[in-house]
Amino acid sequence: MVQVVNVVASGALDVELDLEAVARELDDVVDYDPEKYPGAYFQFEDDAPLITLYCTGKYIITGAESEAEVGRLRDEFLAMLHRHGIVSAADDAWFTVQNYVCMADMERSLNLSALAIGLGLEVTEYEPEQFPGLVYRPHDTRAYSWSLPLGR
Repeated sequence: MVQVVNVVASGALDVELDLEAVARELDDVVDYDPEKYPGAYFQFEDDAPLITLYCTGKYIITGAESEAEVGRLRDEFLAMLHRHGIVSAADDAWFTVQNYVCMADMERSLNLSALAIGLGLEVTEYEPEQFPGLVYRPHDTRAYSWSLPLGR
C-alpha cells in the first residue's frame, strides 16, 4: 500500500517583508536567524509541518500528510499574518501543491542498478553516492517516483 508521508506546497504573497519585524511580532511561532538561513521558520506546534517564509513573500509548506492539511495550514498562516497587520487579504498572489512524497514497502530487496537499466537510463537517475534511491521520470507525466533501496 502506498502512503503519503509529505505534501510540499508553495505560495507567494504580493508583498516584500521585513522578516526581523515579523519574527519580533510572532516570536512564539517563528524561528529566524538570518546568519544561519535567509528564511523565517513558522511552526504552530512541536512536530507540526513547517512553513518557511522569505523576504520576497514566497513561502513553502513542508511536512503535511495531506492536501487538506496543507490547505488548513495555509489558511491559518495567512489569517495569522493578516491578524497581525503583516499582510492584507489582497496580498495572497498564488498557491500550489508542488510535490507528494509517498512510501511503500516493496517487501523485498531491489537491485536499483538493474532497475535503472530495465526502466531505461533516459528516464532514470541512480547515483547511490549522492542519494540512496532511484529517481524515475517517465516522459508522459509530470510525476516522479523515488524508490529507496532495501538492498543493492
